[in-house]
Amino acid sequence: MFPPLPYTGVMEMLALLVSVAITGFAAGLLFTRRLTGSMREPIGALVDQVNRMSQLDFAAGTPIRSAAADITELARAVETMRLALAPIARFVPRRPVEALRDAGHVLQPGGETREATILFADLDDVSGLAGKLSPHELMLRVSGYLQEVSQAVTDHRGIVDKYVGDAVMALWNAPSDTPDHVALACRAALVARSNLAASAIPGAGQGRLPIALRVGLHTDRVTAGILGTSEHLSYTALGGGVNIAARLESINKGYGTAICVSQAVRDQVRDRFLMRPLDVVAVKGQQEAIGIYELIGFLPDTVGGEMDPVVVPELVATPLQMMKARLTEQAFMRWRAGDMAAAGRAYGKLARTFPGDRVAELYIKRCAIASSTMRHADIDSEDVDDSEDVDDSEDVDSGRVPADENSQREILARRG
Repeated sequence: MFPPLPYTGVMEMLALLVSVAITGFAAGLLFTRRLTGSMREPIGALVDQVNRMSQLDFAAGTPIRSAAADITELARAVETMRLALAPIARFVPRRPVEALRDAGHVLQPGGETREATILFADLDDVSGLAGKLSPHELMLRVSGYLQEVSQAVTDHRGIVDKYVGDAVMALWNAPSDTPDHVALACRAALVARSNLAASAIPGAGQGRLPIALRVGLHTDRVTAGILGTSEHLSYTALGGGVNIAARLESINKGYGTAICVSQAVRDQVRDRFLMRPLDVVAVKGQQEAIGIYELIGFLPDTVGGEMDPVVVPELVATPLQMMKARLTEQAFMRWRAGDMAAAGRAYGKLARTFPGDRVAELYIKRCAIASSTMRHADIDSEDVDDSEDVDDSEDVDSGRVPADENSQREILARRG
């Protein structure tokens, strides 16, 4: 017994069968009734409507009328099929299905290794929203957010992989090649953030509440393909790169940022987007720590060029944002060099210039702990046996002090 077709296959198969039926019906009329112009028009409209449904377009067409009872009955059957499939199609991510069809993929489990840019987006404090809104209002609010993010993704040639609660996973450069996919993903993230900020302006509408977006972006080689069962299939990506993107989304909470990108993303688009360094972090499953950055906006000098001809003003970095990025870069370089006193002063300047900046506040605390630990280590250094082989290679030689304060103290104590 053959396994059931996935629902996308069912829709296309039904559309194909109806199309064949209409074509056969028209051919029969040619030989039996000498198809007249008045009959040719409704049959042509039926064929056109079925062809559109085979392309997953279930929009209502012009009502089909005919004096022939057979054609009227067939038109009624096609309309019934359209009404039945239209709501089901809304549960199917249309863009991935179209991309798979256009790329000639067979709709069955299987995959390939390819470079992709992965986006994870999530709402900040959705639990807080749930406590202020009714269940119906909450679903409407979250649906509006999903619409904004999804539209930004598809407008920039990405595909929405899935929704997991209020989280969105999206892909670029899969299943087909997408030139400049890293920059497209960055732009989509900025557009989604800007649109959501505009929709949450106090007083913009009754019941409006501020809504904040967190995004993680990473580009890597992943396993991308169709995954699932005989009843339900999904196009998705798997691998360490996907885990990194998800981790970057959640890591925004600790730094007070909205869009966190990996070193791999920055390396490809650093000449077009303003970013500032946040940290070097270990990610589960990865042998090496990775650099992470806050994506702020387009660099002003790149706007209007061949790569980014049209950019709305809200997406372009302002002079103040460029100053913040520059001050952060200077402070971070001192932190990485292990000069805690200089780093503390540099982050202090950042905090005074931009009060409330959580990155500055975090590093001021880190520098204070590190400097205090180093002073105590210097005082106690005469008690350390110089002949003892102390391994201080991890993290210290690279100029990186872990974010965890206990680890900072342990490593810096060994330094003495």
